[in-house]
Amino acid sequence: IYKSPKNILDFGSGIGLCIPFIKEYFPTAKIYATDTSEKSLNYLSKKHKDINTLKTNDLHDYKNYFDLIIIVGVFHHVIKKERLNLMKEIEILLRNKGKIIIFEHNPYNFITKRLVKMCPYDDGVELIKMKELKNIINKSNIRIIDKGFTLFFPSIFFFLRKFEKYLKLLPLGGQYYISGLKNENR
Repeated sequence: IYKSPKNILDFGSGIGLCIPFIKEYFPTAKIYATDTSEKSLNYLSKKHKDINTLKTNDLHDYKNYFDLIIIVGVFHHVIKKERLNLMKEIEILLRNKGKIIIFEHNPYNFITKRLVKMCPYDDGVELIKMKELKNIINKSNIRIIDKGFTLFFPSIFFFLRKFEKYLKLLPLGGQYYISGLKNENR
């Protein structure tokens, strides 16, 4: 299920910036994308005709369907009091023993904080700390299996990124990730 998931959901896909990477790492998977912005989904579906786009109100038809759900930069756009509800909605879409991976901006990284502050799309958002996101996940039926910080080096120093796996415990990277596995027993 980890190395060759059949059905993958890019949750909060936006215009599909992660789609090429998902295709590269999981070339045999059937990929779905969803976002609250229909305009973004329309753009995505024109650019990536092989991707199945789902409107958020259609997600109830996909309970226990996805082997892998990828969520990049979504939770900081969600009102704090709604984050747990969102996590539980996502959990329902995941198969038993399905995997989830979440990437979020690191609020401890001063460059990240500056970039978020300058981005009009991020106007008014509240960055979420890894500890907060872990607490939300722990209240769901998902067991955390890995976590760490990433994006320590800008793209001009791409050759140094191979060393990031050794730095993952340092809360200095531009983003962090948490991956988890849906428990069977609930």
